[in-house]
Amino acid sequence: IETSHVKNINSLSYALELPQKSTTTTKIKNLLNLLSLNLDKDLVIFFDEAGCLSEDPLITFLRQIRNGYNQRSNYDQKNFPRSLSLSGLRNIRDCLSTVRPEEESKDLASLFNIKADSLTLANFTKEQIKELYLQHTEATGQIFEDEAIERAWRWSEGQPWLVNALARQVIEDELKNDHSAVIDPKIMDQAAESLIKPRNPHLKSLLNRLKEQRVIEVLKPVFAGDKSWTSSRTSDDVQRCQDIGFVVADEFGRLRPANQLYAQIMARRLSYDLRELFVDIPRNIWLDGDLILMNPLIEAFLKTWRQWGATFPLRHPDNLAVKYGEAFHAFMLHQSLQRVVTGSGASVEMQFSQGRGRVDIRVVYKNIEYPIELKVKSKDRPFDKAESLAQLAGRLESGGTKEGWLMVFDQDRQKDWESRYSWSVEKHKDIIIHLITC
Repeated sequence: IETSHVKNINSLSYALELPQKSTTTTKIKNLLNLLSLNLDKDLVIFFDEAGCLSEDPLITFLRQIRNGYNQRSNYDQKNFPRSLSLSGLRNIRDCLSTVRPEEESKDLASLFNIKADSLTLANFTKEQIKELYLQHTEATGQIFEDEAIERAWRWSEGQPWLVNALARQVIEDELKNDHSAVIDPKIMDQAAESLIKPRNPHLKSLLNRLKEQRVIEVLKPVFAGDKSWTSSRTSDDVQRCQDIGFVVADEFGRLRPANQLYAQIMARRLSYDLRELFVDIPRNIWLDGDLILMNPLIEAFLKTWRQWGATFPLRHPDNLAVKYGEAFHAFMLHQSLQRVVTGSGASVEMQFSQGRGRVDIRVVYKNIEYPIELKVKSKDRPFDKAESLAQLAGRLESGGTKEGWLMVFDQDRQKDWESRYSWSVEKHKDIIIHLITC
């Protein structure tokens, strides 16, 4: 608060030293009251990360705001802030709905009926990202290459926090505020990789939502590419996942991750608890010069899958990856590959969307792509070999890639491992596809 707006600086110091009669249920209200009385202008307060409050602290916080609002005498007296803004990942009403059954708190529904509006900050367009970054160029002379801005769009799809976080990561952490350095796509990708490691409090808060059952029920078919799952785009749970920023819906109502960076963060978090299964995979089996030897990598995964695939979910029912159902297979393979190639300059990306009938994992090294397509075969989900091979071949052909891997996880528990396992090589024109069932 600027001291020029304080009528008496000593009074403000006193305001910060609350009267002894203040308790945990009145301190916030009393502080806001005293601050307002000691300012010669209307007070507006922004509370950031308000959605982190829960249980009784949330109720106490909201009651104090409501009581302070109700006790305002009039606008001339100004004994309470003119306006309060609560910012966070969740709508306050959504927070309240998880506190306790409404019948146990008679005033729960009315705790926050003083709300004027709820606003969601919309994503930037690609042009707005460029405009924002050019403001930095005008201030410092530092240049963003057009391709770097394209990369920022690819990673963030305009999500406001990510757009700013990518730029900050590049300028402050990667380049150490060296404004003479040109920002190219490579350094933007490095910044994205750094952000994927969930050290930031914002990302940690976001990832904690992955444990909520209502979030799991929405994201499960997205991670598995389930075609059979349907839900109204306006249902409360879907709307919540959209508001948090986990998913967006395409023109057909199918859900997909809201942006590539969040997709990779979620994939790594959900597969992280599986990392100990792959500690014995040797790191010297996968690289030959500039080429990845994908076959030995997959064989190493199959060895672990053969050991743990049938029993691991039963032995660890509380594992977060297991809670996401059929997506567990993709998370296992993702962690297997991630464990080996981390720190090598290679990247492992998961690409998934509800309704696609598959999950794709893409390994990229030295600008060469190694695509793996995953499918699940079960009684309710038959596997069409000809259709799947043609589908993958078409994708490889359009992307200019000559070799791909199609992995089919057979969920028939009546079969033993040997009868489920096979590895064959299929050719489509000049494209090679490794068809693996397990």
